[in-house]
Amino acid sequence: MSRLLVNTTPRETIIAVTQGNDLTDLVIQPTDGEPLLHRIYKGVVKNVVAALDAAFVDIGTGENGYLPLLGGKSRDLEGHKISVGARVLVQVTKEARGTKGPMLTTKPSLAGRYAVLLTKGRYVGVSKQIQEAAERERLRGLVGAQLGLGDEACGFILRTAAQGVDAAELTHDLAFLRRTWESIRRRAKIASAPACLYREADIVLRAARDYVTPSTEQIITNDRAAYERLVDLVSEQPQVEVSYVAANDLLTQHGIQDAIAPLLERRVEVAGGAYIVIDPTEALTAIDVNSGTFRSGHGRDDLALRVNLAAAQEVARQIRLRNIGGIIIVDFIDMQRKEDRELVLTALRAAVKEDRVRTTVVEMTALGLVEMTRHKTGPTLQESRYMRCPECAGTGYVMTAAAIVEQITEELRQKARQGLADRVLVQVHPTVAEHLREENLAAQWQARFHKEFIIATHQRPSRTQYQLAAAPQED
Repeated sequence: MSRLLVNTTPRETIIAVTQGNDLTDLVIQPTDGEPLLHRIYKGVVKNVVAALDAAFVDIGTGENGYLPLLGGKSRDLEGHKISVGARVLVQVTKEARGTKGPMLTTKPSLAGRYAVLLTKGRYVGVSKQIQEAAERERLRGLVGAQLGLGDEACGFILRTAAQGVDAAELTHDLAFLRRTWESIRRRAKIASAPACLYREADIVLRAARDYVTPSTEQIITNDRAAYERLVDLVSEQPQVEVSYVAANDLLTQHGIQDAIAPLLERRVEVAGGAYIVIDPTEALTAIDVNSGTFRSGHGRDDLALRVNLAAAQEVARQIRLRNIGGIIIVDFIDMQRKEDRELVLTALRAAVKEDRVRTTVVEMTALGLVEMTRHKTGPTLQESRYMRCPECAGTGYVMTAAAIVEQITEELRQKARQGLADRVLVQVHPTVAEHLREENLAAQWQARFHKEFIIATHQRPSRTQYQLAAAPQED
């Protein structure tokens, strides 16, 4: 049974999709942080950097967007000349992250219930999830009749939800997308840049559009307004039962909170005793596969294959639920047989096909590493739940007490050249003070600098903070 849960609190809205007892999709959107992804702007080119093959565009959000250009030609991806001060119509394809601004494109697209409108070219595509040849041809034929209509040629990609939809309903969706695009173009002609011309539908509409499929049987929400909208949005799908439950613990009742907790852990258990370790970095996400206590199989080669096949399923599930994007490197257990490596790659490619987000499994390197890419669609689950540690700056490491003491000693040495007070107050974190006492370092300082040192503690959270000051003379 496929179920969609929409849980709303004053702080955030969570969309969770379950298949039986398994969590298959998860979206978290803070109430105070609407995403920029897929918004369309009329922007102003602020800088063109030939060495980067990129332009930086002011879209009015306070942070310039990054627009890739054709190699060394200062032209956009359609070949149009780009110069400082130019007005450009762009769409956000990646959210800003860290020190990087949002990624932009000059080829916008619009997502509807059954199709995605491509604003450039007359391409017609059909979702790979629709596998029946006759249905694919039927849909292509329906869309083909719509090409070339309007002031500008557009293309379409049919989404999985289009399967089985009658011609009138599909045509209505295509016409709506075309009208929306024509409205954006009209506004772009008169708007003063920078200006936002289009923003995605809210999370409730996106939930109905993106996650309600022919296999969906139930939608449950704890938000009355969302309930009324969802009833209307899925009225054409009689198999879907929409329910309103006035509960603050909707996610807990359905086991979602218990399913989310492991998604925030670095180590993930895999069936049979194996496990994977997920480490995000600025440049990529590294995933390491370990056999753990897994012992099924005959010989090392068989063991490695079985562990890797199980891990491939879990890797695909984890990157989907954690919303990990960008470059992903998976270090599977070494396999000697070429056919085993091919089996694992095939299994991984099959597993990521269930992902709505475009995911590509490349090949296995000579070192046995599998390269993957997944389109970035917003913050990861970790980024939406955690803040960067102010103490370690996200590295996971802090200075040892001994290293901090060495730093203090060096500063004392520098100050001694200019003259230290006869009595020096050293304020440190309690853990550093304990180290000073255990090593009797105040006495060592006294012998070295011929001054009296008074050790005191501060209650600030950072263990690296300390203060040196002249202590008052005793009466």
